[in-house]
Amino acid sequence: VLLNFTVDGEEYLVQLSDTPGHLSFTGEVSRALRASDGAVILVDALEGMMTQTETNIRLAVGAEACKPVLFINKVDRLINELKLPPAKVYERIDIIISKVNTLIKKVAPPELAKQWMVSFQEGSVAIGSAKTGWAFTMKTLEKRDIKPIVVFEKYDEGDERWLRENLPLDEALLEMIVKHLPDPKTAQAYKIPRIWKGDLESAEGKALLACDPNGPLLGMITKIFIDPKSKRPTLIGRIFSGTIKNGQEIRLVNMKQNAKIKRLGVQEITDILDMEKVPAGKHFSV
Repeated sequence: VLLNFTVDGEEYLVQLSDTPGHLSFTGEVSRALRASDGAVILVDALEGMMTQTETNIRLAVGAEACKPVLFINKVDRLINELKLPPAKVYERIDIIISKVNTLIKKVAPPELAKQWMVSFQEGSVAIGSAKTGWAFTMKTLEKRDIKPIVVFEKYDEGDERWLRENLPLDEALLEMIVKHLPDPKTAQAYKIPRIWKGDLESAEGKALLACDPNGPLLGMITKIFIDPKSKRPTLIGRIFSGTIKNGQEIRLVNMKQNAKIKRLGVQEITDILDMEKVPAGKHFSV
């Protein structure tokens, strides 16, 4: 999904990929992460850190060098189903954050591990309920001068609507993404040496490290999507160096053949927005 939005007066463009959590889709998750700069880790507040969550953190943070932020979901179940008092809910959340950080510290690039650990106090952890549509980070609470205890009060009153309206899920997550996840140029400087085995001192290597839109055209295909309207296959991918242009002939390395781009665009859910060119750091569809 391509998102264009504003946070604190600044405009942002974010390509958001929703990856499945099931073990059967590990390969698909890995490909998506290779083309991503950061990752939103989702942990169920009731179930805690599960085996596949650990696997995906190892993939995202370790293998593909994606800086993480954390969303602890289904907090409403701790309140409504387990009837936990505030202190016990906070304790459960602290345990989850600690377990996530222990794994991040273990698998992250050594020089970045400390910086990549998540923290509610620093705003890289969001807490909420996707089902109800509310969430908050420390920053969203401070902006609205709201204390966490209000969540318990509103559930006691049966006023979930107040939570959706005053602590909207999308605002908390997008604020966390833009404040704590890196831009493509920053990410590629440390990501490329981990995912590309070529000569970093070559023209291609330097362009990849710099996310240079004027460098040699280098990218990857992450997914083949069958367009529900035209029924034709659409290739979705990421440009790491150079600029891909409509009508251009490209080399498909693994297939060892050339192909001409007939339609270039960016994917917006199931629609393709036509583009004349897409520079390094961006995702594309052909």
